[in-house]
Amino acid sequence: MSVDIALTVVQILLGIGALAATYRLIAGPDLSDRATALDVLVLLIASGVAAQGARSGSELFTPLLIVVGLVAFVATATIARYAEWRAEEGE
Repeated sequence: MSVDIALTVVQILLGIGALAATYRLIAGPDLSDRATALDVLVLLIASGVAAQGARSGSELFTPLLIVVGLVAFVATATIARYAEWRAEEGE
């Protein structure tokens, strides 16, 4: 029973963090702020999926976590390349 309570608290805190990251994603003044917020948001989503997997005891969430991790990596690399290209164009 106490594990369920702990996982509920973790999921609530992840939701609060996701709201804060979403705010920074929308309001962030720079591209780097938005990219960081997007990375944090994807990390929080992956953490929520892992918490749900721990709650259910199912191993079916593991492939989903791998896919989310790969998508996060590709998104970060793409944003970094775009920021680099944008900096070169601005000079």
